[in-house]
Amino acid sequence: TIVVNTGDDLLSAIQAAPENSRIVIVTSGTSDEFFVGGITVEVNKNIAIRGYLQSKKPIVHAQFRVVSANASLIVKDVILDGLSGTAYRDHLLQFTISKTQYDNFTFKDCVIRNYYKSLVSAASGIAISISSFTLENCKVSNILTNSADCIDLRSGSLENVSLKNSTFSNCAPARDFFRLDDASLSTDYTGTFSNKTTTIIVDRCSFSGVSKGASNRLFYVRFANNQITFSNSVVSNSSGYYTNQSATVVTYSKINYFNANAYLTFTGVSPAIAYPDISGTSTKLDPGFVNVENGDLTITNLVLLTKGIGASIGW
Repeated sequence: TIVVNTGDDLLSAIQAAPENSRIVIVTSGTSDEFFVGGITVEVNKNIAIRGYLQSKKPIVHAQFRVVSANASLIVKDVILDGLSGTAYRDHLLQFTISKTQYDNFTFKDCVIRNYYKSLVSAASGIAISISSFTLENCKVSNILTNSADCIDLRSGSLENVSLKNSTFSNCAPARDFFRLDDASLSTDYTGTFSNKTTTIIVDRCSFSGVSKGASNRLFYVRFANNQITFSNSVVSNSSGYYTNQSATVVTYSKINYFNANAYLTFTGVSPAIAYPDISGTSTKLDPGFVNVENGDLTITNLVLLTKGIGASIGW
């Protein structure tokens, strides 16, 4: 464990840390800031970064660029803010080296906000496989997806995705939330990786203003071997739909829709290519979000809270 206090050089600590280190940030105030001007931190090993106290999360203005095979990252109890002044960082996580297997990337009890492009990005031609991406008990907002999508792999695979008990506000407002393209179209991918599958589990999450245009999709998943479970969640303030890809396989269970049924594409009768939720388990209750405009998707509807539908973040 490496302790970094307010005023210390966090970047040097990350760079000098041995493999499998845990960096603990101890703040002196309620929310001390690091990298105020914005920075890209290169991840080239297995490392964990966490705030010492959940009640005093440090604010870190950074994006992470993963540059070494088998690298992994755990971030806990940190506010990750891509906005510095008027300048945005592009991605929370960016992968740029092709023909590479990466390990596990986990964000827990974090606030993630204000990134210009994506949460996860591997551009066209970056043939990679990522073992897992996990978001748990996080508040995510303002992932603006300019010329990008929110979780966006164009020539690679995400083997396991887990989004649990988290809120997503104004993420991919005019783009797709998931975009996982058919990696078999990349000769570098098929020549390097084989028998990969993608499993996506989204459970007890709340979405507001996500993929909200009539042509935007939550699950634009063309990766040939995929299985998606979407359960116990709230979809609100969107006119988008789920998917128009025959390769996308989604199992729906107990989704609550509020102001999110335009063109009947989330539930009920829909265009033949839209693959709606016809599970028969959906509801249409007002979740009573505390403050949608400011991204506070705390649910106040007692029926939804009792049934365990939507995120219930305890901090």
